[in-house]
Amino acid sequence: MHKKPTPLEANSTGRASLPMALTILITGGLFLIIPLTQVSSRWFTPDQPGETNTVILQPPPKYEPPVPPEIKDKVDDDDIEYQPDIEPVSIRDFDYLFTKPGPGGLLKNVGRFNSDAFTVVDLIYPVEKVDIPPKPLVQVSPSYPPEEKRARLEGKVEVIFLVTDKGQVRDIRIEDATTRNFATSVQNALRRASFEPGKVNGDAVTTRVKQVFKFTLKS
Repeated sequence: MHKKPTPLEANSTGRASLPMALTILITGGLFLIIPLTQVSSRWFTPDQPGETNTVILQPPPKYEPPVPPEIKDKVDDDDIEYQPDIEPVSIRDFDYLFTKPGPGGLLKNVGRFNSDAFTVVDLIYPVEKVDIPPKPLVQVSPSYPPEEKRARLEGKVEVIFLVTDKGQVRDIRIEDATTRNFATSVQNALRRASFEPGKVNGDAVTTRVKQVFKFTLKS
């Protein structure tokens, strides 16, 4: 025959089953939390490994200011190229100068021959008609104009002048020049120059001369 438990025994049995129920409940909760944790971690994991994008920011290039060009303000006398060679001129060209304007150029017809200074044209010899051409005795180099020197500008001047039988320079005429300042510099230099006059049959004569002055700067 089954014995009915007393109230004291029933009370002790209920107390023993309570911790076991709590243990089962906690264990079941852990099994539920673990899958949820794995699902939430997949939200932050890329679908395929190695597909993360890496951005590398390069620093901006270092600024280097441009180097200004070196300008040499000092110009020596050697910077001026002087050509003392005399270019032969025909008699036809000589007559042309007294009757019509000279050939074209940037500064054509700057200055004129003073025909009153020589009343007898036959006394003026083209350089190719003299036995001995004029030779410089006192050679004055033209000065480099300051404005052109600052601008690093080079140029040339073509000039025609007369060398008298006394070796003096007269009637300077600029045929062509790069700038007016170059032309003025050549005129001033020729006014201070002197020559040994050209000669025909041993006699000093007045000679027409053409020269080219080149203005160049040292690099």
